[in-house]
Amino acid sequence: MDAKPTEKLFLFLLVLAGVTAYIAGLFPEVSIDAGKYAAVSRHIYESGDWLHLKIHGDPYMQKPHLLFWLSAASFHLFGMSMFAFKFPTLLFSVLGVYSTYRLAKNYYSPKVAFLAMIIYATSQMLFLYSNDLHTDALLTANVMFSIWQFSAFLKSGKLLSFILAFTGAGLAMITKGPIGLAIPVFAVGSHLVATRNWRQLFSPVWLAGLPILGVILFPVLKGNIDVFGREGIEFFFWTNNAGRITGDYVGSNSDYFFYLHTMLYIFLPWSLFALGAIWWQTRYLKFRKYPFKERPEYFTYGALLIYSLILSFARQKAPHYFFPMIPLLSIIVADFVITVSTDPALDKWKRSFLSMRTLTVALMWMFLFLIVVFIFPSNNLLLWGIIALCFGLFIFSFRMFRGLPVMNLVIPMVVAAISLNMIINLHFFPEIYKYQGVIQASYRYNEMAKDNDRVYSFLTTQFENYYYPKTVAKKLRNQVEADSVFNQLGGWLITTREGRDFVKERYRKNLVYEELFSHKKISKMNWKFLNPNTRHMALKEIYLMKINSNSEISQRVAD
Repeated sequence: MDAKPTEKLFLFLLVLAGVTAYIAGLFPEVSIDAGKYAAVSRHIYESGDWLHLKIHGDPYMQKPHLLFWLSAASFHLFGMSMFAFKFPTLLFSVLGVYSTYRLAKNYYSPKVAFLAMIIYATSQMLFLYSNDLHTDALLTANVMFSIWQFSAFLKSGKLLSFILAFTGAGLAMITKGPIGLAIPVFAVGSHLVATRNWRQLFSPVWLAGLPILGVILFPVLKGNIDVFGREGIEFFFWTNNAGRITGDYVGSNSDYFFYLHTMLYIFLPWSLFALGAIWWQTRYLKFRKYPFKERPEYFTYGALLIYSLILSFARQKAPHYFFPMIPLLSIIVADFVITVSTDPALDKWKRSFLSMRTLTVALMWMFLFLIVVFIFPSNNLLLWGIIALCFGLFIFSFRMFRGLPVMNLVIPMVVAAISLNMIINLHFFPEIYKYQGVIQASYRYNEMAKDNDRVYSFLTTQFENYYYPKTVAKKLRNQVEADSVFNQLGGWLITTREGRDFVKERYRKNLVYEELFSHKKISKMNWKFLNPNTRHMALKEIYLMKINSNSEISQRVAD
């Protein structure tokens, strides 16, 4: 049945709101890992060296090149800005959303495919990491594109699908290493084993994909070899991925259920549905009790099971490592939601889903209002107008789709997710970054410093030093280097309380400017910081200082 004009208008406004929420996420600042990636991209943009990655003057190989290439190219198109840094990855994420739809459509009904796309597009993970940029967003997009094309190749045997599948895997590899190929292998291998397609599984045709991977990997490997030699190859193929699993490189987390409880918030608003779907499928898998348990595909469950087990036993854990599983999980959840909503025998599950929906959207709206009323109170009329419009859409969604079980279940959750992330991107993150001391100190330096002024970082670990200042900060590694610089050259300094005390002790007479900036590391957010009454107790200090050299002091005295 065709949608009514009012339903079409509602859905148009909903899509517009979703697009606006994502666009709003392109402008807030970035820090920590994303700040590091921005700094590496800036080096490529300014140096013109696309092969040999650097940060604060040192060679860099922790991540392969693709994210940095895309952002540097975007800097050339749009100028150096947060928008330019984030925009290419968002475009790839759109491809990832579409690939999720096409993969699902290859094996399920159009309704399941469309719902899977909506679930992934409104997941908290995709919203968050389209703003706080990580390589995992780009990895996930290329992995999903690769799996979709592999599935298309298995169905049609078309050469183009084969080439595109390995191209996607290659791009995923030059985003985050061999894991970019491993996940499609887990997906395709699981499907072929589960369907007992041994002929295809052991076909030599797969070897024809190796030259495609070789062409894509060549510039990355050459750049690593030029700088690091054999270590660069070993790091790319083993240390960076496997070393995090074994703990040989980095990591000490032994919580085997880390990703289970992490999923409760990174897959909002769909996390409770996901737990229900996984429990249902695994409980009855052995007995094959229900026809829909005979799955039309095993790409999703196979990759999810294998990769989740690897992540759970890995020594290093982080929420964004689970990102590539979110679109696959979206397909599983979409299939389950459609089944529950259309099968009268599953009315008990349908009632449970309605309760899950009510609980989830209530918590999300409570957090939204907590942000704008308590955490960072706002009297911005435009912001409150946006909230009113979103809340109106939310209330209206219950009435609009009352007779449509799937829409009535899903649309209020979609509205809640878009509304919350609209406020996070427009208000929450901009307020938080006011407490990123290095960024604020860099902005002040940009206002006050002359074009040929030098700026240094001392005792700060923030990579923002190497992106935000108009002149990239030079890292002073110890007091000897600091003494050499301030005795002979002078300049601006971004430093900690300890660094400020050092300057005060040794260069008090050279100090001509000092300003304090409050700082809270964004990855260490806690209630003490979020509570305005105790926020001051959670803050550290970052200083911007201007120190004249001894020769400058002598010249002034002579004048």
